Amino acid sequence: MEVVLTGARDITSVPFHLQFDPGVLEYVGARTGPALNGRSLQPIFLAAVNPSRPGDLAVGLSLLRSSGTFSGSGAILLIDFRALAPGRSDLLFDRASVRGPTSELLPAEIVGSAAEVR
Repeated sequence: MEVVLTGARDITSVPFHLQFDPGVLEYVGARTGPALNGRSLQPIFLAAVNPSRPGDLAVGLSLLRSSGTFSGSGAILLIDFRALAPGRSDLLFDRASVRGPTSELLPAEIVGSAAEVR
């Protein structure tokens, strides 16, 4: 799954939870996406699923203040899942925000997706 920003201006952090069906998908890992790679930006990135809440992936992505802000469009994160069983899993953002240089909340339209395992 790609987490994509479109038309971003001066972004410093993108924290969120991603809800998914743990009976259909298993979280296996995540990494910064091509929109952040190859730039002078220095991301701090954490992603984990709490074992007591297996369908809730908590993600924190911040940029070191001294490295600048992100502006533009593209995939900022790549999240890998393993298919466990046939079915559909919604991929819904919860407690998601996009923040600017002083950690202010920026206006954003946050759209989820779904995965179909056959």
